[in-house]
Amino acid sequence: MEEASTEYLSRQICIKEKISFTYRDKKDVTALIEINKIIGLEKSDLLFAQKLYNKDITIRYSWLENKVKKYTLEYPESIEVLKEYLKRLR
Repeated sequence: MEEASTEYLSRQICIKEKISFTYRDKKDVTALIEINKIIGLEKSDLLFAQKLYNKDITIRYSWLENKVKKYTLEYPESIEVLKEYLKRLR
């Protein structure tokens, strides 16, 4: 989770600031992007990346997991795909 959230934030800053960067397609970063698309925790990937990164590393995964659990209570049809994304972040 630490590496994924750092990479995710770095990518988003580079995109916003139009800084050229090279990155590998990483399943854990893709998982974060997809989780935000489904749940809509923030309106943009940059805002979500900042919010996630600002959580202490010791609670980052559990914070996100709790957000996913809360969402799936209202939208249970999304539970399986979101569980798969969370697995990529462990």
